[in-house]
Amino acid sequence: MRYWLLTTALALVLVNSAATQGTKTTDTGKDPKTTAPKEPKEPKEVLGKSFEKWRADLKSTDPTKRENAMKAITGFGPNKSKLVLPDILADLLRHKTQKVDLSVRVNGMMAISTILGGLQSLKKEPDPKHLKSALAVYRMALKDDQVIMRVRALQGLLYLGPIAREAIDDVLDLVHDPVTWEVRKEAIPVLMVLAQKEKAPVHPKAIPALRKVLEDNSHQVKYAAVVAIATLGQDTVLADLRKLVTDPSLQVRVTAVQYIGLVGKAKALPDLRKAMKDPTTQVRVMVVQVLPHAVGMAALVDIRKALDDPSKDVRLTSLQMITQFKEYLDDPINKKEKSITVIMLNKRLDKEPDSIVNMWIHAAIMTITNVNKVHMDPIIKRIHHKDVPVRLQALQIIAMGGKASKPIALNAVLKAIHEKDMDLNVKVTAMQTLVPMRAHEAVPALQKIADDKMAPQALREAAEDVIDGLTVIHAQDSKKAKDDKKKPGKK
Repeated sequence: MRYWLLTTALALVLVNSAATQGTKTTDTGKDPKTTAPKEPKEPKEVLGKSFEKWRADLKSTDPTKRENAMKAITGFGPNKSKLVLPDILADLLRHKTQKVDLSVRVNGMMAISTILGGLQSLKKEPDPKHLKSALAVYRMALKDDQVIMRVRALQGLLYLGPIAREAIDDVLDLVHDPVTWEVRKEAIPVLMVLAQKEKAPVHPKAIPALRKVLEDNSHQVKYAAVVAIATLGQDTVLADLRKLVTDPSLQVRVTAVQYIGLVGKAKALPDLRKAMKDPTTQVRVMVVQVLPHAVGMAALVDIRKALDDPSKDVRLTSLQMITQFKEYLDDPINKKEKSITVIMLNKRLDKEPDSIVNMWIHAAIMTITNVNKVHMDPIIKRIHHKDVPVRLQALQIIAMGGKASKPIALNAVLKAIHEKDMDLNVKVTAMQTLVPMRAHEAVPALQKIADDKMAPQALREAAEDVIDGLTVIHAQDSKKAKDDKKKPGKK
């Protein structure tokens, strides 16, 4: 069941990719595998009516009342609304023998999916007999002549859990839906989940079906197919992905490059080098990002070449990737590679026109060597750059240096905090930089700002927050120093 939930989660992200970005959880420190989901609070009324009154409307002969009830009833939460599953399922199953209003059927499908999805989020299983009835409803909807019914059925089918695999032939048909690309786009990620089974081969019809879809006219459909075929086929579909590196759609090219690198490994290097000639920045950025996954440490040669790319985004990505090789470059065996990398970075400094990229070259050199005055001073100077984004980036790099930055940059950071005409965002960021620098000696100066009633509220609050952070860190450092003294052999 855990395998099903993981693969379903990926598919639901793809099905709803055009909706919203995921929200971050604020509950850190708890294991999501062992922590029970919080039970939702059930309201006494929804839209001015009780659960019992809405349930009564589900049995009305008036389709308007039934539709409104189906929309409202899920507002009581899955624990309560699951009680009406038999009512909604019975209403929709009537369509086999007598026509049921389309709006009722659409909203009924959505209500069933919402209830089943809610139960799944609470890690609760629906009644097995309801699941069987729901499967019949979904399969009927997957064959419906109305596009909206097919779409809604695809969007909710995976909430049935493993029993949904019984509908795989219906989903395979919809991967080639002749009416609209929207149905095909929704069907592909659902097929991706249904075709997989733990400790079992991929469904034999899945990859052949997806190969045909790679020729689809819709770039959205092709994008979904690239993700699905790469997930299911791995390196057996490398040839299929290669054809898409020159696809007219930017989204398809970027995704093809990504999966070529992930599934092709060393075989992908010629394709990735070819993609580095793509006219769009996004494709070249993806190549640089995926190179280490494809060829490991051998990627360093191509990533260093990307430092001369005309796009600053590609150059920044190259610098980010180079710093990820720090552990590899620190190995004495790779002393020559480290030397070549540092030399190339220094050469790039002389011809880099962009201030932000220039600073990150200094940062990359310090990351793979050490924090030093030669490379920190040019960053410190940019705290007073004419452009605020450059100033903020400079402070971010100083913060990355941590305690090693303090002897070199502390005075400049404090000066920025106290400068009368300095941008407020820069002042706040400068304060925050003091925490990773472990600059506890700045607390008295910060306290004066926190107590200054004439200072901007945001600045005073930032000062208080930084004081708290520095106080905690100072206490931790002091305790560690005492503990170290107590260890045998320490004086």
